Amino acid sequence: MNRITKVTRDVAFLPEAGPPPDSQANRSPSATLLASCQTLWPVLHHGEIRWFMASQLLSVSGSWMTRIAVSWLVFRLTDSALWLGIASFAGQIPVILLAPWSGRAADRCDRRRLLCLANGLASGQALSLAGLAFWGELGIENLIGMALLRGCISALELPVRQAFLCQAATNDSRLSAVAVDSVVINLGRLLGPSLAGLVIALGGESSCFLIDGLSYIVPMLVLSLQPSSPVPMDAQPSRRTEPLGQVLRRAELRLPLLHLSLVSLIGLPFTVLLPALVRETFGGGAELLGWLVAMSSLGAILAAGLIGRPAARPFRTRLWPAALASGAFLALLGLSDRIPVSLLAVLGASFCLMWQIVAITTVLQERIQEEVRGRLSACCVIAFWGVAPFGNLLGGVTTRWLPLPGVFCLAGLLCAGLALLPLGAASRLPSTKRRLVR
Repeated sequence: MNRITKVTRDVAFLPEAGPPPDSQANRSPSATLLASCQTLWPVLHHGEIRWFMASQLLSVSGSWMTRIAVSWLVFRLTDSALWLGIASFAGQIPVILLAPWSGRAADRCDRRRLLCLANGLASGQALSLAGLAFWGELGIENLIGMALLRGCISALELPVRQAFLCQAATNDSRLSAVAVDSVVINLGRLLGPSLAGLVIALGGESSCFLIDGLSYIVPMLVLSLQPSSPVPMDAQPSRRTEPLGQVLRRAELRLPLLHLSLVSLIGLPFTVLLPALVRETFGGGAELLGWLVAMSSLGAILAAGLIGRPAARPFRTRLWPAALASGAFLALLGLSDRIPVSLLAVLGASFCLMWQIVAITTVLQERIQEEVRGRLSACCVIAFWGVAPFGNLLGGVTTRWLPLPGVFCLAGLLCAGLALLPLGAASRLPSTKRRLVR
């Protein structure tokens, strides 16, 4: 009897049988890819966020298809670079004007329903463009008006999407949530223009608009299947102020947003000057431009993928290495006359600039209370997307007084100067957590 009891006790404490040694070998390629993505971005362990980001990749790619098709159609109708600039400006300027109100709405309404509304409006706008283009009624005035409408929809969607994503993620996975959002945007930026060129060649601009309009159906379905998560309303009247008024009263918010605005103003516009660089420095064409744009997207994706690694923790709050490196890469891009060196410079500059953008956004989102997250997201959208058209305009105007290599070197010098900001040395970040919202 004692022997049986001993054997039973030993069996009870035997380790459980693990998976067979070749279980990973039998895993499908899609499961292997998903496991790798979840290792890089833990937020993808949440099924709702995973489906949401997959659907966003479709809509972002479709949005880029429409952007390329509109630019091509504007140039085909007017043969004027001025109208190209006007159309681009019309599609971006509403972000500055309307984002504060959409941020307040994100703090008072169900963010899931607001996203459904924004996707529905974007789908209607794209399908209207497809109809007008198909019937030959799409003139330059209609294109500018539609660009303004798309800008208004983006002003509603961008702050709400960022607040919705950061609310759905936990505190530990908020960094990976911001990183995944950046990856989706840059993957769409990589896939959309490539598909647009193929679709325009086969079916014309109206086909791009039609695909874009249909691409919003999947995000609306995904959002409609998720449970509602209303944001608790703040009962204090002082918390219902305009987002910019709240930010301007706190240096802890102003410094990160100032850094983000300067990155968008003097760093990111280098991508707008890439066509001029291809023609004037290398005498190349669309193929080389496509490689440079692809390297820019790849650099941003790599930054968003690596910033969540444990080894990168010291550099997420001390941004001066990324600021100095981005300045060096931009200067190298302006001085280089070799294609491989320029490709490397574009990759490095995009990597360092996106590293700063993701790190700053995460710092702000991790240190804010939930009831004002929408207004903070609106401020981030204004600092990044709203400042971008002025940076593009500034970059183009500067080429009238400086040669193109000088413009890149000047941008590199100014980007390196961001290392002198207090946020670059992380001198104020540890003390912001308690004082950010009172």
